[in-house]
Amino acid sequence: MKSLTKLAMAVSAAALLAGSAQAAEIKVGSAGGVTGPIAELVAAIVKGREVATADINNNGGLLKGDTLSMVLGDSACDPKVAVDTGNKLVNVEQVVGIVGPSCSGATNGMVQAVTIPAGVVVISDSATAPSITDLDDKDTVFRVAPSDAYQGLAIAKLVTQAGIKKVAVTYSNDDYNAGIAKVFVEEFAKMGGTVTGNQAHEPNKASYRSELATLSEGGPEALALFAYYGSSGITIIKNSLENGLFGKFYAADGMFDISVIDQIGADNLRGNITITQASS
Repeated sequence: MKSLTKLAMAVSAAALLAGSAQAAEIKVGSAGGVTGPIAELVAAIVKGREVATADINNNGGLLKGDTLSMVLGDSACDPKVAVDTGNKLVNVEQVVGIVGPSCSGATNGMVQAVTIPAGVVVISDSATAPSITDLDDKDTVFRVAPSDAYQGLAIAKLVTQAGIKKVAVTYSNDDYNAGIAKVFVEEFAKMGGTVTGNQAHEPNKASYRSELATLSEGGPEALALFAYYGSSGITIIKNSLENGLFGKFYAADGMFDISVIDQIGADNLRGNITITQASS
């Protein structure tokens, strides 16, 4: 895969430059969203990176025995935090490449401010916003998950196949969720569907009742919800059910987590929610 080859080349070049007199430490940065709305998901991803690093080092290391070092950073799914983390990894730790960030907004922020100007390769495992495709990245930014241009289309098809003609849309005001909502709205309209309301919302609010009351006007049959489960998604579903505003939901992979069932209840969700899994 081209993306993996780019980082492998960077690591290999660094190892060669280190010379053969003694084993060198080759640093690769990790910029996952260790804190923030998908922290539980990222914990497993970071653990996987640590296991892979240990496996490489336990089997001879890189090239002539150089040691791979994974330098952990936290992008927090926040563009500003990601820029700070990127600066530390590139300018202080002097990593040869970065795995992550996890979220699209954090990825866009970090690569444009830090890594593209520095010529450092970045590979995200989960940043899926369509906008990343159009970056003038000097061939340094890659991802191993497909663009949400595909996931937005898939959700529109699922809604249409269910016979639903009218939906309301709410999305968290960030690159990932805004991007997938945009694709969904465009594709659903092409399929003959009607969007009765389309609103951005801010994350981490205690209640979304007023926004949902407005969105429920116009006779929508379902709510298309584009949000992270840990920042607004679960609260929006709870508010909808508790106030009888929406009973059927469609969501993207930002909502794909067991905590949705744990906090809302399987009986409340059975047959009433469709969530697409992470793209691969």
